[in-house]
Amino acid sequence: MTTAASIWITAAIGILAGTGLYTAVLIGSVITIGILTVFRKAENWMPSQIFANNTIVFGRDNYMSGTEIRELLANNGFSVGNISYRLLENGAQLEYRMTVRTMDSRNIEKLSNTFLGRPRSSNSIFPWQGIKRPSIIVPLSPINEGG
Repeated sequence: MTTAASIWITAAIGILAGTGLYTAVLIGSVITIGILTVFRKAENWMPSQIFANNTIVFGRDNYMSGTEIRELLANNGFSVGNISYRLLENGAQLEYRMTVRTMDSRNIEKLSNTFLGRPRSSNSIFPWQGIKRPSIIVPLSPINEGG
């Protein structure tokens, strides 16, 4: 919202400058900078969703179902917006691609540790025990939400 407002107010200030109303340009600029600074800080305090693209590749004979992957992601604080899959390497590998989202940026590290087979804490078991482990994991790539 502040991006659109910035464009409109910049246009208005430009028109004021073009017509020679320099006092109004100065006052408008100071007020605009002040308001945008306050809104930027308010936006940083507000919770926001983090979206990322995620790719996981399993060996064809050792893979997790889409439901199992959704459950694994949910256990790590993510929800899946969409999921697709395809066979690679003449059917030797199964690739899942998905868009995931979370409200807590710490969930990214939590999910990475789960994929790498690291314990979540010093007294927990490895998350991959009893779970089919992927052969390739592409790191989460954040999606730019724009302005």
